[in-house]
Amino acid sequence: MGWTDMIGYLAAILMFSTFYMKKMIPLRAVGAAANVVFVVYASLVHVYPLLILHACLFPLNITRMIQMMILIKKVKEASTSDFSIDFLVPFMTKESFKKGDVVFRKGDNADKMFYLQKGLVRLEELGAFITDGQMIGEIGIFSPHKKRMATVVCDADTMFLTIPENKVLQLYYQNPKFGIYLVQLIIRRFLKNMEEIRGFEARNAAKSEGGAERRRVDRLNMRLPVMVKGTDEGGQSFFEETYMENLSPDGAYIIIRNPVDKDTVLSVLTDRSNSGLEIMAKVVRKGQTESEKGCGVSFLK
Repeated sequence: MGWTDMIGYLAAILMFSTFYMKKMIPLRAVGAAANVVFVVYASLVHVYPLLILHACLFPLNITRMIQMMILIKKVKEASTSDFSIDFLVPFMTKESFKKGDVVFRKGDNADKMFYLQKGLVRLEELGAFITDGQMIGEIGIFSPHKKRMATVVCDADTMFLTIPENKVLQLYYQNPKFGIYLVQLIIRRFLKNMEEIRGFEARNAAKSEGGAERRRVDRLNMRLPVMVKGTDEGGQSFFEETYMENLSPDGAYIIIRNPVDKDTVLSVLTDRSNSGLEIMAKVVRKGQTESEKGCGVSFLK
């Protein structure tokens, strides 16, 4: 075996190894190395179509690797820095309400998200108040039926900046900082609502002579767009765009087309790229409705 053949085998081994890699940055790096070795090999044996192919693939792999590294850096910065509303302003429209006006009612269609620029509003069902600089309406946009979860009433003259649902979902995918902000906002509001409900139930239980049975509220009825990757029942890897719903701090229910076994570990990402904010989840039960397959998962700590 000559050294030319050895170069060819090395190129083949590098290319073959990329099909077993699960992380995109190492995959792109090894792919780029394989491209360089293939270019050398093809030039030595005068196989010019192969040379042209890998000469074109090399800058593509390098470009995608750099983009992935930049995205990961942005996600890390987004998870540790404060969110600024400034970049959203070009997408938003001003809407004003008078004291006593109803912004939306529970059960209305959730077609936009609101940023309270000035004023004071109240969540009627919970008795909670929202003040300047806060978002409202985000939970309804990600809920399964796109319905409002509470009635919002103005307790003062109020000015909102609003952004339509399609722009919210578009920015969720395109801007890591905005996507992480929304996820953190929804979970933070969910946990706060749980505390208020449990406090309310505890007070009622203390007043009740018979200790009436308490209503347990431990899951948020929302639908969050995610990407899921894992291995199906047949051992084949998959990567699909889907939704996660009934979210709690411990787990969720994932709509998924690919059949998976119980105890399978899935990787859940909050954007379309194969990196960034990643949650590992273990399948604890399988379920199916008339129109959708899914599985209940437990988040791995």
